[in-house]
Amino acid sequence: MTLKAVGRPFVLDLTHNVVCASTGRCACTQKEIARRTRDESGRPSVRYEYALVPSSVTLLAGMPQDVPDAVGTIPRVQRALKAGRIVAC
Repeated sequence: MTLKAVGRPFVLDLTHNVVCASTGRCACTQKEIARRTRDESGRPSVRYEYALVPSSVTLLAGMPQDVPDAVGTIPRVQRALKAGRIVAC
């Protein structure tokens, strides 16, 4: 699928459940998050976790950009297509 923005740039967040599942490979990045907790004795401590951060694509005005076909199923993209903010090429 090829999309381009009309007027001003448009940022697409590539959601993990839709895009990564349909392409068969994860395009997300991992980010380390520090969470403040309390240990067994009640003292403050920090626990580190990893979270998946979805990738994004910026569509520049008038510049076609290839994106996975599954992007067309994302509700925000469908609304932008109907409103004319982005167009399929």
